[in-house]
Amino acid sequence: MTDADAADLDPAADPASASDTDAAAAAADHAERIRIARRLMRLEKKVIGVAAMPAGDPDVDVMDFMERIGRAMVELGAPSVGLVEAWARWSADPRAAAPGGDRPARRALGDAMAALTFSASDVRDSFAAIAVLERGVPLATAHFSHLIIDLTGLDILGDHAPVRRILDGVVIVAASGRLRDSDLHRIKQFLPAPENLGLVLVGGG
Repeated sequence: MTDADAADLDPAADPASASDTDAAAAAADHAERIRIARRLMRLEKKVIGVAAMPAGDPDVDVMDFMERIGRAMVELGAPSVGLVEAWARWSADPRAAAPGGDRPARRALGDAMAALTFSASDVRDSFAAIAVLERGVPLATAHFSHLIIDLTGLDILGDHAPVRRILDGVVIVAASGRLRDSDLHRIKQFLPAPENLGLVLVGGG
């Protein structure tokens, strides 16, 4: 058999086959996002926290996950979705920046979704971030049907557990193969069932 004959038998060598594989992967990813969004909406969770586990894992892009779930919610009929980052790393359009107080800066991410930043200049440390969220989130709920909050940098199972007072629940996001038994035990021990909205594995690990 010649190399040319072998290439003819190799699906990876067929551009059409590769395209079909990519399309199938995209369809599966979309279906999973819709499934997660539908479950959260069916549970009537309006203020949802999202935290990486282990905390600060660089292989977990919490904001990307939030945006995907937010778009799925909009697709399922959510009137408006706000994405909030506790540490304000996802800066809003400077032209829309809040001068201070509790009014969030806002950057549109489509007709029914926006990124929100609460008084970034006031956030000096993790506890200040919690205080800003505690003041700002209740006000934002008057303008958005759903809020999804990035809890990166906050130990929601430990010192920063009080932030959960303003949440309807928490979704834990982890890289596949990265969680340890101790992580799972900590989630079970410190995040009660009504607050635990599930564990989502992303990527490879």
